[in-house]
Amino acid sequence: MGAAVYLFYLPVYRARGFRVPVGFDTPWYVWRADFVAERGLGPLDTAVRPGHALLSAVLGAVTGRSQLQLAVVLPLVLVAVLALAVGALAVAGLGAGQGRLRWAVTVALAGTVLATTRLVGENVANLLNLAMVVAALAALLGWVGGARRGLAGTVALLIAAGLAHWVFL
Repeated sequence: MGAAVYLFYLPVYRARGFRVPVGFDTPWYVWRADFVAERGLGPLDTAVRPGHALLSAVLGAVTGRSQLQLAVVLPLVLVAVLALAVGALAVAGLGAGQGRLRWAVTVALAGTVLATTRLVGENVANLLNLAMVVAALAALLGWVGGARRGLAGTVALLIAAGLAHWVFL
C-alpha cells in the first residue's frame, strides 16, 4: 500500500512536465541537505529541524543521488510512511484492521487526502515529524491494547520526532 501511495503522486511530475521538484520550500530543503552533507549540522541555523537534512544527506551519500533528485523522491516516500502510520493507528485504535480491506482503504484515503495539504512537496520537516508522531500514537494504542513492545516503540518514536524537529520538544 505504501508503494501505491508513492506511485499515486510520482506520475504528476511526468504528466505535468515538471522538471524540478514541486514546493515553495524545496530550494531551502535542497540547500540545507547539501550544506549538512558537506559541513555538518550547526552553522547557519542548520541545527534547527535537523531530521530532514540529516536523512536526506545520508540517503544522498548511500544512493549517490543528488539532493535535487531526492527532493522529488523523499517527500513522496514520507507521504507513504505517514499514510501507513495512519493505517496502523486505525488498526490499533479503532480495530479497523480486522479486515485487510478496511486497513487498505484507510491507508489509501490517508495517502490521497494528503494531496490537499501542503505536506506533499512542502513542509517536509513537518511531514517527517508527523509520520513519526502518528506511528508513536499507533504504538501507544497497541501497548494500551496489550502489545508488550508498544511502549518502547512509542518512546523511541517520540524521541526521534523530537530530535528531528526541535519545535516538537
